[in-house]
Amino acid sequence: MYNRIPILLCLVICASAFGAGGFDPAADMTDGMGNTVVLAQPSALELLSVPVGGIDDGDFKLESGYSRKFGMKELDRVYLASVRRFGPLTTALGISQFGRSNLYAEKLGRLAVAYNVDSLSLGATISAMIVEFGNGYDNLSGVTVGVGCGYRTRRLKTAIMFENLTTPRLHAGSPEINVVSGLHLELLGPGPYSVTGRVTLEPTEKPQFGLGQKIRLSPRGSFFWGVTTAPRTYGGGVQVSYRSYLITIAASYHSTLGLSNHVALSLVRFGDEKAGR
Repeated sequence: MYNRIPILLCLVICASAFGAGGFDPAADMTDGMGNTVVLAQPSALELLSVPVGGIDDGDFKLESGYSRKFGMKELDRVYLASVRRFGPLTTALGISQFGRSNLYAEKLGRLAVAYNVDSLSLGATISAMIVEFGNGYDNLSGVTVGVGCGYRTRRLKTAIMFENLTTPRLHAGSPEINVVSGLHLELLGPGPYSVTGRVTLEPTEKPQFGLGQKIRLSPRGSFFWGVTTAPRTYGGGVQVSYRSYLITIAASYHSTLGLSNHVALSLVRFGDEKAGR
């Protein structure tokens, strides 16, 4: 029993942020960059989380990833995400699982759609979650929706998202999950780097601020870092591309709970117009 106390403690901590991250497939996956997202050239997971365009017509991305929270296998997360753009329409689909079914697990499915008009993007999401407990306890479930919009200039990319608009309950007697608002920014520098930012607001919770930076070291490699408040975490990682594949390795550190790791593999196929250049 006592060797499970650290596990249960971590689960309680994760559950305390459930309103902000529970229905977000990118939860825990962007800690290496300050919990921010790239808007100019987003990954499949980032577009699934913040569906405001950012890829060219005909582009396709498929991504799978794995993370271990605080070095504990009971807090593992795995996911699979894909995105494709057809003219002005961008669609993304993903599934993920956090935890283990014999103790505690969150299984999430999410569909995101974005419509792009010149520099403006409008996005919407629908997410469904099943929460499983070990020892034969009944499962819990919930469904919610979100909306967002984005605006792009040559140097500045912005987006705003509103999650959990239906304030879902996982059980008739459970509290409602709060609406979460997120403001995302990316500023492209004059050199091979960009600076990203995020502000997350949730009723009854402290505002969370995130700051990140991505630096392109070569045509095939990038380095990134980030810091997040509430809770304060520090992270960093690298991205390496080879032909149509992109490998991401990241880590983040929480001063009390320790180190978390994340690795992802992406397949990227560009549209006919870009491939012919």
